[in-house]
Amino acid sequence: MTYTDQFIEYLTTATTPIQSVSENICRLEEEGFEALDMKNAWCIEAGRAYYVRPFPTTLIAFKVGSDDYVQHGFKIITSHTDNPCFKVKPNPEKVTQGYVQLNTEIYSPPMFYTWLDRPLSLGGHVVLRSEDPLKPLVAEVDFLYPLMTIPSLAVHYNRTVNTDGAKFNPQKEMLPIISVVKDSFEKEGYLNKLLAEEVGCEASEILDYDLYLYIKEDGLRIGAEGDLVSAPRVDNQASVFGSEKVAAGTSSPEKDYDSVNGSITVGDNAHVDNLDTADYRYTVTAQQQCLLQEDS
Repeated sequence: MTYTDQFIEYLTTATTPIQSVSENICRLEEEGFEALDMKNAWCIEAGRAYYVRPFPTTLIAFKVGSDDYVQHGFKIITSHTDNPCFKVKPNPEKVTQGYVQLNTEIYSPPMFYTWLDRPLSLGGHVVLRSEDPLKPLVAEVDFLYPLMTIPSLAVHYNRTVNTDGAKFNPQKEMLPIISVVKDSFEKEGYLNKLLAEEVGCEASEILDYDLYLYIKEDGLRIGAEGDLVSAPRVDNQASVFGSEKVAAGTSSPEKDYDSVNGSITVGDNAHVDNLDTADYRYTVTAQQQCLLQEDS
């Protein structure tokens, strides 16, 4: 399978920042990377590779090569797992003219017109009640099928759209339709019931959620010779995918991959060069752990 085809396949599971990190962890583990915990002391050995997930949307992975990492340092790649989209608000159900809509908020923000008349789905995670109220359970969820859409206005209701452009109120025109109201419809807790079915729990167990809308379309090769790609979330899953490939050594420009100390950080902050972000601080902490072990 070519690099491009691998990337297109990757996009089908890297649907949100949370799912992107989980998918990359699976791929890294297949390449021999071992999980670490920020709360525990680390035992790091040359020639081995490790990763840590300080947040659901953040992954730091590094490989300790044969080079002295105190003297030669680490080669670090950063990229962001998030993309402009919409996120679901609490108690989001709204009934408008016989349709069930979800109230959303802008994340980033996206270019609104690119989200119209497309199949949309929902992914992220839900927080569940547990026996310990201070340690709730967290379960990932991804519907993976077309769950909703944001319809556009027919041209004969918007005669100037091609000359004046379209203006959107995100709290009105950009709310997705998820269902049609039926006689037995109950608005209260409608989304939680769908989530409970998907996760395999009771709706009453759901305390909270972090949910992203995403465009449910598979990536495609296009062009007369198939040398172009049309796909959602290319920004910035292309960089995340490439980072993981380099970290795993399956696509490395280094001639002597085993000697290099390499590290990648992927997180939900598009400004990966911002030194104040938590993702960057955890990257520094991970490298400090290595140095402290070397000193000891």
